[in-house]
Amino acid sequence: MYKLQNKKLVVITDNPQSIVKKTYLLSYLIPLWTEKGITIEISTPQNCKDADLAVLHVDLTNVPELYSQACQKYPAVLNGSFLNSAKSVISHQLITPEDHYEGPVIIKTEANFGGIPEYLLKKQTYPSYTVKPAKSILLPSMVRFLNNAKSVISHQLITPEDHYEGPVIIKTEANFGGILEYLLKKQNQKTATDNTPDDKTEVTWDNVEAIPPEQYPVLKSISLVPDAVWNNPHLVVEKFLPERDEKGLYILRGCLFFGDKEVNLRVKSKFPVVKGSGIIEREILKSDTPNQLKEMRKALKIDFGRLDYVINNGNIVLYDVNKTATLSHQASIEWADQILLPLSSGIEAYL
Repeated sequence: MYKLQNKKLVVITDNPQSIVKKTYLLSYLIPLWTEKGITIEISTPQNCKDADLAVLHVDLTNVPELYSQACQKYPAVLNGSFLNSAKSVISHQLITPEDHYEGPVIIKTEANFGGIPEYLLKKQTYPSYTVKPAKSILLPSMVRFLNNAKSVISHQLITPEDHYEGPVIIKTEANFGGILEYLLKKQNQKTATDNTPDDKTEVTWDNVEAIPPEQYPVLKSISLVPDAVWNNPHLVVEKFLPERDEKGLYILRGCLFFGDKEVNLRVKSKFPVVKGSGIIEREILKSDTPNQLKEMRKALKIDFGRLDYVINNGNIVLYDVNKTATLSHQASIEWADQILLPLSSGIEAYL
């Protein structure tokens, strides 16, 4: 503890306010570091303060060169060597039509987190940008094998006849507030009634750039992948190699890490894409990080973040690599002693 007194750490980010307001893992670790006596500065690459250590925290798939240049003045930079988390960089499951793969497949974005951060950046930079995200996932031509309606996933539904006493919450039956279904309805109405040139901006598999990760389509075979997907540089197709338990639930494992400190989680869902509201079980694993996963992390040269993976037929299948990992507010409270405290001590090896 004493050796950390008067040490300075700078976080170099694209959005300083997001570090304070959002649920990034880093956002929860910073107060714990200040308690240890570390001085924290949050800066953009144009205004970097001197420090003993820099942490690169840019919520984009491919970190612009401006950030790596700003980091050159520091003796050590965490995640300074992991600048691209695109699927073409991290995935070992990518396939093409020529692979003649037999088995289920999943369509994802090349960019991390469904390409949404990049889409929002384009909208911010170019307000007239017209290509829209997400809607194409609901095109009637797409065969989707998921149903995450509240009546399917929720165990807390009540009716007037239940005579429940206590606070309640009103939600939409559809996922994500029903917004995607609403947009699809509007799109169909527009297509049916409007033949103006604006129709050229309709989202199809040819031009979709962003898909909410919960909406990644899982298809029974490669033959069901629309031809346009293969020609869209924003999309990739992977072998879908899931892990399931004895009840048939889908499993997703996560390794949160900072330096040499690691915490492994396991969540379960009824649905192939294990995300968000579809998760019905969560637990922290007592077992160590698998050696195969450690080797993958070492090859990627990533210092902190999260690796999402499964164990399929005894092999580690890496699903995703997140260098700006998040943690829900609820989990940060319930698992503070089991996740945040151990990870916060990972900083000591660098100062």
